[in-house]
Amino acid sequence: MASGLRRDARLLPLRAPGAKGQRLGGPGPPCDVARMSRTAIASIAGILGFLLYVAAVMILADLVLQTHWALQILYFALAGILWAWPAKWLMFWAARG
Repeated sequence: MASGLRRDARLLPLRAPGAKGQRLGGPGPPCDVARMSRTAIASIAGILGFLLYVAAVMILADLVLQTHWALQILYFALAGILWAWPAKWLMFWAARG
């Protein structure tokens, strides 16, 4: 007889190896619910934050375009890179769950 099956082929509740009477997927500590909610929060915050960042960069770009070319290069180089650190922090925060 295969593990988890009765003779009439109906499945018995599956149990994890070494589990003390808890069914898989049954009552127990919530494991994926917190991760899913952190992921959802991080996704929404990331999209909204990125849109606000792009809007701010575009507004400031109008002012920078009237300055010296060296300042323009510096501004656009920094503006193109600086969004990565908050995005990295947000991804690590969501994955910590």
